[in-house]
Order: sequence, then C-alpha cells, then structure tokens
Amino acid sequence: MVLTVLVGILVNNATTSAKVVGIEGGLTGEMKGMAGEMKGLAGEMKGLGADIKALAAKVDSVEKSLASELRRVEGVLGAKIDTLTSRVKSLEDEVHSPLVKN
Repeated sequence: MVLTVLVGILVNNATTSAKVVGIEGGLTGEMKGMAGEMKGLAGEMKGLGADIKALAAKVDSVEKSLASELRRVEGVLGAKIDTLTSRVKSLEDEVHSPLVKN
C-alpha cells in the first residue's frame, strides 16, 4: 500500500513537472514576442518624434501668421475708430457751438 502511494506521488510529481516546464516554455516564447513588439513600438515612437516636431513647427508658423494678421486688423479697426471719433467730435462741436455763440 505504501508503495502504491509512493508511485502515485512520483507519477503526479513527474506530470506536474512536465506541465510546469511546458508553461515556462510558453511564457518564455510569449515574453520574447512581447520584447520584439516593444522594440518595434519604440522604433515607431522615435519616428513619431520627428512628426511631432514638424507638426509643432507648423503650428508655430500658423500662430505667428494669425498673430500678425490680427495685429493688422487691429490697426485697421483702430484707424477707423479714430476717424469716427474725430467725426463725432466735430459733429458734437457743431451742435454745441450755437449755444456757445449765443
């Protein structure tokens, strides 16, 4: 009876060891595959860095262009407001001048 239990334990141990070795082999293969994928992603990220720099340069260019256009429009509107202000001032002076003369 003890011999039967001992043989059962040994068989179970051998089966378990074989399964563990199989799982370790599978995990090792998966880890190598993942390492390869990570290296590929790292290479893609380096390529994206150049794209991001180019995009940032384009955004800066557009921002500078818009800022200069905005300054131009502000100048034009400021000049028009100054013209209107002087016209309104002259009209106000005309309206108030008869009162001053009398």
